[in-house]
Amino acid sequence: MREISNEIERNTGLDNRLSEDIPLATVHDVKHVFDFLHLFTEEDALKYTTHTWDRSSETGNYFFKNYSYFKIQIKDTLKTNNIYEYSEELWKLTNNFLKNNDGKFGWSEHQIKIGYNKYVEQWMKENPGEQPMAMPLSAFPSDMRPGLINRITLSSFSDIVDIFKRCIEFRDNDLYLMVRKVFKKKGFNVVREKLDTLKGIVFYTHTESIKNVLEQIAGNIFLRPEYPTIEIICKKREGKQRDEIILEILHVGSFSNRSITDEKVLGKNEDSTFHKIVKTLNNLCDFSVESTFRDMNDAIKPYRINYLVSEDEKPLFQEIPEQDCRGYKSILTFYKYK
Repeated sequence: MREISNEIERNTGLDNRLSEDIPLATVHDVKHVFDFLHLFTEEDALKYTTHTWDRSSETGNYFFKNYSYFKIQIKDTLKTNNIYEYSEELWKLTNNFLKNNDGKFGWSEHQIKIGYNKYVEQWMKENPGEQPMAMPLSAFPSDMRPGLINRITLSSFSDIVDIFKRCIEFRDNDLYLMVRKVFKKKGFNVVREKLDTLKGIVFYTHTESIKNVLEQIAGNIFLRPEYPTIEIICKKREGKQRDEIILEILHVGSFSNRSITDEKVLGKNEDSTFHKIVKTLNNLCDFSVESTFRDMNDAIKPYRINYLVSEDEKPLFQEIPEQDCRGYKSILTFYKYK
């Protein structure tokens, strides 16, 4: 993956002051990641790693004549749709689930070691006419079987697959439940009516990376308890080529007032929260913040800083109307391409 801090520095052309020309935001490739994850829904081998195998209406046999053929199809698909340079964490997740033959490497926050490995292959040979979803977890070595996950006892390979599916897609009320849990803290008030807009929001992404970013944003908010109100809202915007899902997290009354060219604000400092957030969200979603910042004339004004964008020629800094700035807002924009 490309180095984000270097990209920001090159795009800004700043040396502790704003350049005369408006610097441009970093452009990344969220569509590549979307297209890759969408393969899990298309008529492709990857789809049938997370779905029950279909049968031919003519013969009644599964489309995949055997498991070895199925594995070859998966390998070919991953080879022609390389995700590593776009999202290393997503690459680790999918590889450890799909190609972890000895079961040595864990995936997800639960570090599950069960996936499409040699034990599935052996069971398929011993059970001709079956498909992987039917495999009981008792067929795996005992030291590989996970215990309770989310207070649920897992019994079949299909239960493992369901966990993986939630690692690559926010399903049902997953986003709502995650955000509610992350931002729950004594002394802070998350406005319920706005939080409810997250219910039923569904889209593909690396959900664990998004959780990691939300926890960093929440951690910064919790450092300022004198501003107890948090507004979290999800907006949907339809377009001809893609739809947008916009997640806004507003810490009401909390303003930055830092210099807009501060290295921590720009994410150049590798120890800064911004650098970590931008690196994590690269190629997953657009990312911006809005607050008041100190410009090169030492005047405090409301700005939007666009760290990651999906469109060319978008400015890194945009002055926004004062009435639209009510605190410190983090904005994550996800896309559904058509």
